[in-house]
Amino acid sequence: MSVVLSVRAGDDAQLSRLHRAFHLAAGVDELTGPEARPRTGDWLIESEPNEFWWPRSGSLRETLQRVPDGVDVVEAVTRLLVGSDHMYRVREWGAVGRKRISRVGGGDRALRGWYPIEVLVVTGEAVDDRELVGALAAGTIVEDTRLRDALAASERGVAPTFAPPSILDDAQLAGDVAALGDADIVAARRRLDELEERVAAVESLVPLRLERALRTILRRHRR
Repeated sequence: MSVVLSVRAGDDAQLSRLHRAFHLAAGVDELTGPEARPRTGDWLIESEPNEFWWPRSGSLRETLQRVPDGVDVVEAVTRLLVGSDHMYRVREWGAVGRKRISRVGGGDRALRGWYPIEVLVVTGEAVDDRELVGALAAGTIVEDTRLRDALAASERGVAPTFAPPSILDDAQLAGDVAALGDADIVAARRRLDELEERVAAVESLVPLRLERALRTILRRHRR
């Protein structure tokens, strides 16, 4: 088994270099552009140049080796990082999403509710001291030094380590995943509202269509 990372070219040369070094150390076997396709049986990660795929325990290869046969999709949670040193994670509603890792040539079967990988997204947004203090006090951001430390280690030629998450880490992820579930509910409700509006619009046209049809029938009958 091999893990292939397909990444679009980025504008930031330094970030692209760190992105490559990080993922090779994290358990990726091959990096390609979006135009290249890996051979059947590989796991494919389709990434943006500012996305760092962080396994929650062990390497990416070890994580994907634990996926049962017949499961073709692994879901990952995206979490936004702000600050020039990428050490603050946003916890506001809407800052969490999902991405997928797919087995090439496989189907669409996934293990729902299992998120063994996080996607740490570097936004590039700076946070000044006043905003930092207020956001930390409000709980809309929390300190998260994992990526900063991993990139610093890579710069020294040291491979990053991926220790099992602490109880606090698990609790924070559970909270973010719960928010993600709420977002899904809101999106589903929005789709239902749109469907109801369309149905109502169609139903409002039915009497008019029936009236026109009846008039046509009556005209033909009179002839």
